[in-house]
Amino acid sequence: MILAQMGTNHSSSGLIFPPCGTLHSEDVKDGRVDLDANILREVEEETGLALSKTDLKQRFLILDGTQLAYMRLIELPWSAAEIIRSIASYLATETEPEISRIFVVKGREDIIESVMPKFTVAYIEHAFRP
Repeated sequence: MILAQMGTNHSSSGLIFPPCGTLHSEDVKDGRVDLDANILREVEEETGLALSKTDLKQRFLILDGTQLAYMRLIELPWSAAEIIRSIASYLATETEPEISRIFVVKGREDIIESVMPKFTVAYIEHAFRP
């Protein structure tokens, strides 16, 4: 699992979670909110990875206090090292990247509760459940 630590210019500076964001007006099409389009747009904005809806797999809804997080498992045909290299190359071209660091999570032992929102911890716990 690939997570990102948000940079100092981000409203969630220092926090670690999957590349994501809030809804924008362009996420509404014909009066409907396209949550998957939002995920694809945010992933590309933050990481440079241009994905398609076919890369989106299992859906998750996670309630974190008063916030509801909609998440999708994303499966890519590349190794973690290749993904990290691609993201790092993209971030090097950005004058103010939203991401300061990339994290590879290999299991529950990689949870850092002090800098991971509850929805991120819940997602990791679910993904690596025994």
